Amino acid sequence: MLGSAVYLLREPLIGLYTGDPVIIAAALPLLAWVVLFHVADAAQTIAAFVLRAHRIANVPLLVYVFAIWVIGLGGGYVVVFFLDAGPEWLRGAQGFWSMATLGVGLAAVCLAGYLGWTLRRERAESRLVSLTNQARAARTQFRKVRNTGRLDGASRWLKKSSNIGEPHTT
Repeated sequence: MLGSAVYLLREPLIGLYTGDPVIIAAALPLLAWVVLFHVADAAQTIAAFVLRAHRIANVPLLVYVFAIWVIGLGGGYVVVFFLDAGPEWLRGAQGFWSMATLGVGLAAVCLAGYLGWTLRRERAESRLVSLTNQARAARTQFRKVRNTGRLDGASRWLKKSSNIGEPHTT
């Protein structure tokens, strides 16, 4: 939202800093990247903090090293200073901003994907634990019945309620 406001008010905002038309012309296209950068940055920040809440910190570190340092910073350096064959709009500051936005966007996609995978894995593990506990309880109840011939209170109640209409003996 803030990025959109900056983009929509870019001319008056730049005018607060300078009146030089050359600088204004150079700064206007850069503020177009602000919206994309802010959206990607917000997404990666939220995904990273949720992963940290799950005590996962190494994966975000590796993603950041690759996406932000290698793609964002390193890619921006290569695009601006060594890539002469690219489009004109990728030269100069826009090249840095485009690669930084690409790096943050890549970090957002990777971290959100890893978070989704983590949540699905935890949900599956939780279901497995629940099923295991139910199986243990059923096995314990079966052993009690087999060894003593008697059911505990809850099982006796369930047996009574399932035999509605049949003669009841205690």
